[in-house]
Amino acid sequence: FLLAIDRQPELISEALQQNIMLVSPTTLLVALRTINNLWRYEHQSRNAQRIADRAARLYDKMRLFVDDMSGIGHNLDKAHNSYREAMKKLAEGRGNLIAQSEAFKSLGVEVKRSINPQLVEQAMPEKAWDDEETPDDVADTLEARVRRL
Repeated sequence: FLLAIDRQPELISEALQQNIMLVSPTTLLVALRTINNLWRYEHQSRNAQRIADRAARLYDKMRLFVDDMSGIGHNLDKAHNSYREAMKKLAEGRGNLIAQSEAFKSLGVEVKRSINPQLVEQAMPEKAWDDEETPDDVADTLEARVRRL
């Protein structure tokens, strides 16, 4: 190695121009370790970029999932509110649908199957009528309405 460098000093510059590293027996091991470390760093750098890319995609998916879950929660709340409003019309207050339907039974309308007794009880609390008004009065009012139709 030293003899070749002595006879042709331009050999080192020509080798560097062609990306060739000249080594001697004493520098070979150091050169190989250096190359090994460079390759390992390059590999780690590529892996770090892949990890960063995958983390970015995972984060985007997580964000979309969180948005979807928030939307589902909002829609469940909306459906629950709609359900409560429908149940109010069905079973709460004077003139609710169950009370009006049950009044038809007192008018003699035959039904194949009664409405759930718990809902009927909820819809027709004992004090749902005015002090002077009775279930028969409500039935009479319903009968009058039916006659007008």
